[in-house]
Amino acid sequence: MSPSELNPDEKEKRMSAMKLLASWPVRIAGTLFCLWLISLQVDFGKAFEVFREANWNLIFIGWLVTAAVMGFAILEWGVLIRSMKPVGWGQILRTYTQMLGPAQLLPAGLGGEAVRILQMSNQIGVASATAAAAVARISSSLALAMWAFWGAINLTGALAPIAIAICGTNLAIMVAVWSLALWPTAAANRFIAWLRSFDKPLLHKVIPFAEALRDLGNNRAALVLSLCSATIGWFFNFYALSLFALSTGAAIAWNLFAVAVPLSLLSTIAPFVMNGLGLREGILISVFSQTGASSSQAAVIALLVDIQLLPFILISAISWVVLRKKT
Repeated sequence: MSPSELNPDEKEKRMSAMKLLASWPVRIAGTLFCLWLISLQVDFGKAFEVFREANWNLIFIGWLVTAAVMGFAILEWGVLIRSMKPVGWGQILRTYTQMLGPAQLLPAGLGGEAVRILQMSNQIGVASATAAAAVARISSSLALAMWAFWGAINLTGALAPIAIAICGTNLAIMVAVWSLALWPTAAANRFIAWLRSFDKPLLHKVIPFAEALRDLGNNRAALVLSLCSATIGWFFNFYALSLFALSTGAAIAWNLFAVAVPLSLLSTIAPFVMNGLGLREGILISVFSQTGASSSQAAVIALLVDIQLLPFILISAISWVVLRKKT
């Protein structure tokens, strides 16, 4: 039965259930429950010893590689912005830096998206800023899906068939979504004209966004460069994570990270935990434990994945403080 076929009482019950599932008491309880499950699997005393004896030179190099990842992410988004208006790279860099902190506050990085849309709307307009952010997110998701599928087909063991099925489905979906950005101009114009044919103010508000997407689609060079930047950026990201794993003495191949990272990112949209906390780490620990790494090593690697962006979040916080002082 579809939601439209439900009677008002059933709809209200479903809405109440969804609100309860996403309420703060449930999210806190869900997070604590996930952390409790992790505590049953991991000896935290041994995990602390692994963390204390980790090779911090490799971790530092991993952070340097992550800085390169940030550079490609800026390029991935910046070329789309500059295809609409010649905004300076300095402004793009400042906006991206400031979005890193807020991106950790809401599920799926929505806080960061809000920051870059709000700040860039002053430069290129709300519709264009939203379109650029959406296409940049799709570029990143498609690049990750490609690496995940390639990683899955290079897996062996019982996990391989399941990973190939999940990653292949995800790749097919992302290719379909990405193809929308490549619509011919005539098709995009017909869609916009169709929106205008309705006497609905809400639909008319979508028209500037659709026009901005059409304009982005006309600049194929910017789209291709955005996707290439995202693809290279994710490769460096997996290399950085491999260095973090190696710092604990565990040799985990890049392709396992390529499969594990998308699964962990999905946990951030789970409504019953706080931004995926506990659930994300549990997924990573379960996957890494299949590689021969001890549960203690897997727990430390999951922690290092969590703090991968810590130096950059601190830089983001500093940038907000500096901005506040200037204003």
